[in-house]
Amino acid sequence: MATELEYLKENHQHPFGHIVQIHEIGPYAVVEYRPKRERAASEPPRETETMFSSYVHGKRTITSHDTLDAALAHCIAVNAEGNNTMASFYFMRMLAGS
Repeated sequence: MATELEYLKENHQHPFGHIVQIHEIGPYAVVEYRPKRERAASEPPRETETMFSSYVHGKRTITSHDTLDAALAHCIAVNAEGNNTMASFYFMRMLAGS
């Protein structure tokens, strides 16, 4: 049975939008995509309309990120602590200095 990541590679379709590129590093993959939907009026504007979705061992982590760095940090945290980890959030905050 194919993993979710293998399915994306074969069909070139992400559930949330058009795939721009798939970045792979060992067991981690980050799918760069352009979202299908427009932002709601209540949502704050993003710096870019490109989003990043994390995959670990071919399985989706059910999160999207504004940057490739945040998506990769999330991959590492999920691999170490499981899907409900908050480690990547705190790590990115620490790097930002807030």
